[in-house]
Amino acid sequence: MHSDTDTDAEGGGDAPDSDVETADAGTPGLGRRIMLVLGATIVAISGGVGLLVGGNGAESASEAAVLGTSVTIPLTPGAVALYGIVVSTLVLAVLFGLVELASRAEADAGDPDAQR
Repeated sequence: MHSDTDTDAEGGGDAPDSDVETADAGTPGLGRRIMLVLGATIVAISGGVGLLVGGNGAESASEAAVLGTSVTIPLTPGAVALYGIVVSTLVLAVLFGLVELASRAEADAGDPDAQR
């Protein structure tokens, strides 16, 4: 009387090999979806923090300079939240764009038939 675990323990089963093959294949587009969800989460958190900072900061000052420049924004919850959303979106767009370029460069380097 042999069970499935006896077959796998003796090396006769093919389950471990099939796990390796599916792990290598991956799910197409999963990384992009994860990055988009992560980016949307970060932008939403930036907006929430902006609401908190704007609500508390308005008590001490009416305007704040942006990165020490002459450009100022009003310290209202909506304005600071919008500022946080815009800045985090721009930073993430640049970072994700650089990741995309690096990914394409790596794919082209591994493909000898890629056009340069």
